[in-house]
Amino acid sequence: DTLAFANRLKNAGADSVLAEVHAEATAEILGSLMENQLATKKDLIGLEMKLSALYLKMTIGSVTLIVALQTLLHFV
Repeated sequence: DTLAFANRLKNAGADSVLAEVHAEATAEILGSLMENQLATKKDLIGLEMKLSALYLKMTIGSVTLIVALQTLLHFV
């Protein structure tokens, strides 16, 4: 939490105003990262589902191609 961080800076000898500004700026930066640039667990689950579906389609396509080639080569 921002107040606890500012207090830690103050206890370490930082100027009171500087400690509070630093704590607020850090909270803003981390908040922005969390909202805009970092993947959430929900994002990763959605990506996993998309990749699983793609893998299934690729597997089905590969099996279909192998069966078609075997059939074609069997009649040649």
